[in-house]
Amino acid sequence: MHGAQQGQYSQSRFVSSLSGYCPMSLSSSSINVADMMAKAITTSGDFYSGRNSVQGIQDRKDAIREKRRDQKNTLSQWYGMKKKPLSADEKQEIELLKYRNFVDPEHQHQAPKKIADVGESEFMEFGYFTDAGRNKRRRCKSFADEWIEENPQFAEVVATRIKSSIKANQKSKAARAKKAAIEAAKAKEKRMSKRRSKRDVL
Repeated sequence: MHGAQQGQYSQSRFVSSLSGYCPMSLSSSSINVADMMAKAITTSGDFYSGRNSVQGIQDRKDAIREKRRDQKNTLSQWYGMKKKPLSADEKQEIELLKYRNFVDPEHQHQAPKKIADVGESEFMEFGYFTDAGRNKRRRCKSFADEWIEENPQFAEVVATRIKSSIKANQKSKAARAKKAAIEAAKAKEKRMSKRRSKRDVL
């Protein structure tokens, strides 16, 4: 009896030494664990699919639909071109493109023909393009030649750089050939030394 009292006294003394500790009585009047678990368990059917749940299925479905809609309305192979509604003027321009052989004076003698594949796609962009302004007789072999022809003051600079690059290429080529010759001579000398050593052994 004395030991039980001493143990109870030591336990109460240990509990009182813990700050913020509140002893809980496990009597029958306390909250039942089964009742607590029954309250914690939900019977709602949209627990996993609702928007209030963590990463709900509905939110993920909406995100997937939005991504697919964006992919459908975007051309990845044409730098992300987007669909856009056409105005009345743009639609008129497309009609003129379809039947441009009617108004082209160079092709009026030909039978009018509707140009296919114009205006059928929902992805369109309107803009301007520039022409080189040179006919086939005036065109040079490359863009650099045309640029030098239009800017003669840079012809001497370009010629000097070409000569220096040619000299550098010739020097590097000669250095590579010399290095290859030295390596070939070393390999030949090594083979000859092996043959001499075999003859001496025999």
